[in-house]
Amino acid sequence: MTMRGMRNSADLKAGLGLQAYGFVAATLALTVLGTTVIVRQLDKLTNPFFPPTMLEDDADRSKARVGSGRPLIDAFEEDSYAGVWRGMREPSLYQWSNPPPTDLVKAIRFTWVPSFHRPIVVRIDWLVGGAVRLTTVRAEGTGWGDRNKGDGRRVVRMLSPSERIALAEVMTSTQAFSGPDEGLLVGPDGSNWIFEATAPRIYHYEAEWSPQGQRREAGLFMLGLTGWNLEPIY
Repeated sequence: MTMRGMRNSADLKAGLGLQAYGFVAATLALTVLGTTVIVRQLDKLTNPFFPPTMLEDDADRSKARVGSGRPLIDAFEEDSYAGVWRGMREPSLYQWSNPPPTDLVKAIRFTWVPSFHRPIVVRIDWLVGGAVRLTTVRAEGTGWGDRNKGDGRRVVRMLSPSERIALAEVMTSTQAFSGPDEGLLVGPDGSNWIFEATAPRIYHYEAEWSPQGQRREAGLFMLGLTGWNLEPIY
């Protein structure tokens, strides 16, 4: 074989090697992707963030997945907002309702999901023994695609007596965590203000798109507990 023929043969073998490597790499990538999808689906089934009575039925979107009521949360919202909480390593308050953690009496959570800024979670847990714990989490990243990457900042502390009094007054005056359940309202630009509450065998949920009334007052109070500069709040 001539030198040129040997070189062509070597090039062919190298090319085939690259093709084989590319095929293996693509196969592995598809396997990882498929595994990720399966893991997400299993997590969705075993660790749901909303009761099925609030979710739309896959076959008939005008009906709830379970029961005869109207659905409050569609499939996109279920995946999007549950994805925010999972990415920020937040628990399912619906799961906490039955049974709750052994150290927990009740909990509320405010989630602010703006169009152009990172989501923020403010959760308050009333613990057995009387202490009240605050957990605030700010998502990592700056855009929609980054918002489920984890917690860019997490602070856990106990509420002071004065903060507990102010919280009780806001909860009583606004009823933001105990009013009628409502579905997510959306608009072109703005933010969803999501309010949840949980206690043994109780899960309450409501939300409003860029509220201006009592829910805004309650949400602003919760955001104020973070101590962070969050302007603009919309």
